[in-house]
Amino acid sequence: MKKVSINELSVLTNKDRRTIKKHLEAIEPDSAGRYDSAKALQILYLGDGGPTYSEAMRRLAIARERSEREKEKKLRMENALAESSQITVQDAYSILEGSFIAVRERIYSSSMTDKEKEDLLLQLYGLRDADVCAIGREALLAEFQGKLSEVDTGQRSKDGTFDCNESR
Repeated sequence: MKKVSINELSVLTNKDRRTIKKHLEAIEPDSAGRYDSAKALQILYLGDGGPTYSEAMRRLAIARERSEREKEKKLRMENALAESSQITVQDAYSILEGSFIAVRERIYSSSMTDKEKEDLLLQLYGLRDADVCAIGREALLAEFQGKLSEVDTGQRSKDGTFDCNESR
């Protein structure tokens, strides 16, 4: 094995000479004050009486495997949390359904004329928010079904959903 001095080990490991000297007290240098490089590096990085290279590699493999399992577990937990914080379209509809009913009833019980009521309901029905257009139109259609026969119910596509991009 190559023999190295404390100064060479300091340059190689980027550790202070005093730190290296303290760690290498357990082994004897040769007559020129040089140390066996393999043994010196093992002591510096793995400690005196530390594992051999093969044992260190085995431990490293175990640590990597454990780290991967922990990452997978964390990802599963994050996904479960994300899924639990999402609501379904049906849940959103059931939450909004009460609001639609309340607004419709307030409009119907107001002192507005029938034409004003119809215009207001048409405006409410005609909301064109692209993200909730189909859901909103379906909900409003269900709410107002049979109540306003002249209401434009939108253009249905071939699959039965409303086409939100259709201009009037």
